[in-house]
Amino acid sequence: MFYASGAWPDNVEMTKLINSFATSAYRVMTGVRRLDRVHNNTVLASFSRRELIYTLQSRQLRFLGHLLRSERALYALYEPQHGSTRRGRPRTSFISYIQKLTGQQLAELTDLSQDCDAWRQLVVEGVDLQPPD
Repeated sequence: MFYASGAWPDNVEMTKLINSFATSAYRVMTGVRRLDRVHNNTVLASFSRRELIYTLQSRQLRFLGHLLRSERALYALYEPQHGSTRRGRPRTSFISYIQKLTGQQLAELTDLSQDCDAWRQLVVEGVDLQPPD
């Protein structure tokens, strides 16, 4: 389900879809139907699990740490500034999504990624954050 999920910038709609799928899968495994009127938090607690979106976010932050520590980070995080803009709301770039998720700028994240222990701490703290809007 999370194949190549490190590069997905998620949004509110994707967050709802992922959590909905996970909760319905947990309900099938436990045999709890929607008609039983059991809250989703109760179903997640019976598995000792959190919402699936937190797993996605921790994978994204771990992937970003690998990118920033590599020599090819400039190529992987390249955002073209040329060309004409399309109509409508601009897409969320991976960099701006990560900045919203962590609350830090790219330069700070690059410095922090060089220290693996500090980066692991950021991944743990980043997972405790709410998904960005």
